[in-house]
Amino acid sequence: MTEKESKREYYNSAMYYGTLLGAVWAVMYLLVFAGATNIMCAMTAIVLYAGSPFIAGWFATRYRKEECNDEMQYSNAWQFLVIMYICATTIGTIVNYIYINHIDHGGFIGEMQEMLSAIQGTPGATADIVAASESYRELLSRIDTTALPWQIMESDCLNSFLLPPIIALFVKKGKQI
Repeated sequence: MTEKESKREYYNSAMYYGTLLGAVWAVMYLLVFAGATNIMCAMTAIVLYAGSPFIAGWFATRYRKEECNDEMQYSNAWQFLVIMYICATTIGTIVNYIYINHIDHGGFIGEMQEMLSAIQGTPGATADIVAASESYRELLSRIDTTALPWQIMESDCLNSFLLPPIIALFVKKGKQI
Protein backbone atom coordinates (compact mmCIF):
# COMPACT_ATOMS: atom_id res chain seq x y z
CA MET A 1 0.00 0.00 0.00
CA THR A 2 1.38 3.42 -0.96
CA GLU A 3 1.70 6.27 1.50
CA LYS A 4 -1.21 8.10 -0.13
CA GLU A 5 -3.47 5.05 0.17
CA SER A 6 -2.32 4.60 3.76
CA LYS A 7 -3.26 8.19 4.65
CA ARG A 8 -6.62 7.80 2.92
CA GLU A 9 -7.30 4.65 4.96
CA TYR A 10 -6.24 6.50 8.12
CA TYR A 11 -8.64 9.40 7.50
CA ASN A 12 -11.45 7.10 6.36
CA SER A 13 -11.10 5.04 9.53
CA ALA A 14 -11.05 8.16 11.73
CA MET A 15 -14.19 9.45 10.03
CA TYR A 16 -15.88 6.05 10.25
CA TYR A 17 -15.22 5.71 13.97
CA GLY A 18 -16.18 9.39 14.41
CA THR A 19 -19.50 8.67 12.73
CA LEU A 20 -20.07 5.77 15.13
CA LEU A 21 -19.21 8.01 18.09
CA GLY A 22 -21.54 10.66 16.65
CA ALA A 23 -24.33 8.07 16.51
CA VAL A 24 -23.71 7.32 20.20
CA TRP A 25 -23.91 11.06 20.92
CA ALA A 26 -27.10 11.36 18.85
CA VAL A 27 -28.72 8.63 20.92
CA MET A 28 -27.44 10.32 24.08
CA TYR A 29 -28.93 13.70 23.08
CA LEU A 30 -32.27 12.14 22.19
CA LEU A 31 -32.26 10.39 25.57
CA VAL A 32 -31.54 13.73 27.27
CA PHE A 33 -34.56 15.26 25.62
CA ALA A 34 -36.70 12.24 26.53
CA GLY A 35 -35.18 12.19 30.02
CA ALA A 36 -37.20 15.20 31.12
CA THR A 37 -40.11 12.83 31.72
CA ASN A 38 -38.40 9.44 32.07
CA ILE A 39 -35.69 8.81 34.67
CA MET A 40 -34.31 5.72 32.88
CA CYS A 41 -33.66 7.78 29.74
CA ALA A 42 -31.91 10.42 31.82
CA MET A 43 -29.71 7.86 33.59
CA THR A 44 -28.82 6.13 30.32
CA ALA A 45 -27.85 9.51 28.84
CA ILE A 46 -25.59 10.21 31.83
CA VAL A 47 -23.89 6.82 31.43
CA LEU A 48 -23.36 7.44 27.69
CA TYR A 49 -21.97 10.92 28.39
CA ALA A 50 -19.55 9.64 31.01
CA GLY A 51 -18.57 6.68 28.86
CA SER A 52 -18.01 8.68 25.69
CA PRO A 53 -14.23 9.19 26.21
CA PHE A 54 -13.84 5.48 26.94
CA ILE A 55 -15.74 4.61 23.77
CA ALA A 56 -13.46 6.97 21.80
CA GLY A 57 -10.38 5.37 23.34
CA TRP A 58 -11.71 1.91 22.53
CA PHE A 59 -12.31 2.91 18.90
CA ALA A 60 -8.79 4.34 18.58
CA THR A 61 -7.25 1.28 20.24
CA ARG A 62 -9.23 -0.96 17.93
CA TYR A 63 -7.89 0.97 14.92
CA ARG A 64 -4.34 0.71 16.30
CA LYS A 65 -4.63 -3.06 16.71
CA GLU A 66 -6.34 -3.75 13.38
CA GLU A 67 -4.59 -1.32 11.03
CA CYS A 68 -1.31 -0.28 12.65
CA ASN A 69 0.13 -3.65 13.72
CA ASP A 70 -0.46 -2.64 17.35
CA GLU A 71 1.93 0.34 17.08
CA MET A 72 0.87 3.99 17.06
CA GLN A 73 2.75 7.14 17.97
CA TYR A 74 1.24 9.75 20.27
CA SER A 75 0.90 12.34 17.48
CA ASN A 76 -0.93 9.87 15.22
CA ALA A 77 -3.26 8.84 18.04
CA TRP A 78 -3.96 12.49 18.86
CA GLN A 79 -4.67 13.36 15.22
CA PHE A 80 -6.88 10.28 14.80
CA LEU A 81 -8.91 11.22 17.90
CA VAL A 82 -9.29 14.87 16.84
CA ILE A 83 -10.63 13.85 13.43
CA MET A 84 -12.90 11.33 15.10
CA TYR A 85 -14.26 13.91 17.55
CA ILE A 86 -14.84 16.46 14.79
CA CYS A 87 -16.92 13.95 12.84
CA ALA A 88 -18.83 13.01 15.99
CA THR A 89 -19.48 16.70 16.72
CA THR A 90 -20.84 17.19 13.22
CA ILE A 91 -23.23 14.25 13.52
CA GLY A 92 -24.34 15.32 17.00
CA THR A 93 -24.98 18.90 15.87
CA ILE A 94 -27.02 17.80 12.86
CA VAL A 95 -29.19 15.55 15.03
CA ASN A 96 -29.65 18.30 17.64
CA TYR A 97 -30.56 20.87 15.01
CA ILE A 98 -33.13 18.60 13.34
CA TYR A 99 -34.66 17.56 16.65
CA ILE A 100 -34.79 20.97 18.32
CA ASN A 101 -35.89 23.04 15.33
CA HIS A 102 -38.04 20.62 13.34
CA ILE A 103 -39.45 18.06 15.78
CA ASP A 104 -39.54 19.48 19.31
CA HIS A 105 -40.34 23.20 18.71
CA GLY A 106 -39.42 24.17 22.28
CA GLY A 107 -41.32 21.36 24.03
CA PHE A 108 -38.27 20.26 26.02
CA ILE A 109 -37.78 23.72 27.45
CA GLY A 110 -41.50 23.94 28.28
CA GLU A 111 -41.33 20.62 30.13
CA MET A 112 -38.35 21.82 32.13
CA GLN A 113 -40.18 25.02 33.07
CA GLU A 114 -43.21 22.98 34.19
CA MET A 115 -40.98 20.78 36.34
CA LEU A 116 -39.45 23.86 37.97
CA SER A 117 -42.94 25.25 38.62
CA ALA A 118 -43.91 21.96 40.27
CA ILE A 119 -40.85 22.23 42.54
CA GLN A 120 -41.96 25.69 43.65
CA GLY A 121 -45.39 24.36 44.63
CA THR A 122 -44.01 21.50 46.73
CA PRO A 123 -44.93 21.82 50.44
CA GLY A 124 -41.33 21.26 51.65
CA ALA A 125 -39.73 23.78 49.28
CA THR A 126 -37.58 26.31 51.14
CA ALA A 127 -37.13 29.92 50.08
CA ASP A 128 -33.70 29.06 48.61
CA ILE A 129 -35.14 26.27 46.46
CA VAL A 130 -37.97 28.50 45.25
CA ALA A 131 -35.51 31.32 44.40
CA ALA A 132 -33.17 28.92 42.56
CA SER A 133 -35.99 27.34 40.57
CA GLU A 134 -37.32 30.78 39.64
CA SER A 135 -33.90 31.87 38.39
CA TYR A 136 -33.62 28.66 36.35
CA ARG A 137 -37.09 29.23 34.89
CA GLU A 138 -36.05 32.75 33.85
CA LEU A 139 -32.85 31.36 32.31
CA LEU A 140 -34.85 28.76 30.36
CA SER A 141 -37.25 31.41 29.07
CA ARG A 142 -34.30 33.31 27.56
CA ILE A 143 -32.93 30.32 25.60
CA ASP A 144 -33.19 30.72 21.86
CA THR A 145 -34.03 27.31 20.41
CA THR A 146 -32.42 28.15 17.08
CA ALA A 147 -29.10 28.87 18.80
CA LEU A 148 -29.23 25.88 21.18
CA PRO A 149 -27.70 23.30 18.76
CA TRP A 150 -24.81 25.66 18.07
CA GLN A 151 -24.21 26.16 21.79
CA ILE A 152 -24.13 22.39 22.21
CA MET A 153 -21.71 22.21 19.27
CA GLU A 154 -19.41 24.73 21.00
CA SER A 155 -19.29 22.47 24.03
CA ASP A 156 -18.58 19.44 21.85
CA CYS A 157 -15.81 21.31 20.00
CA LEU A 158 -14.22 22.19 23.32
CA ASN A 159 -14.29 18.50 24.24
CA SER A 160 -12.85 17.71 20.80
CA PHE A 161 -9.68 19.58 21.67
CA LEU A 162 -9.42 18.85 25.40
CA LEU A 163 -9.99 15.10 25.50
CA PRO A 164 -7.88 13.72 22.60
CA PRO A 165 -4.48 14.63 24.09
CA ILE A 166 -5.41 12.77 27.27
CA ILE A 167 -6.95 9.76 25.53
CA ALA A 168 -3.98 9.57 23.10
CA LEU A 169 -1.69 8.87 26.05
CA PHE A 170 -3.55 5.61 26.61
CA VAL A 171 -3.91 4.72 22.93
CA LYS A 172 -0.29 5.16 21.83
CA LYS A 173 1.91 2.14 21.80
CA GLY A 174 5.41 1.84 20.43
CA LYS A 175 7.77 -1.01 19.69
CA GLN A 176 8.69 -3.17 22.67
CA ILE A 177 12.44 -3.38 23.30
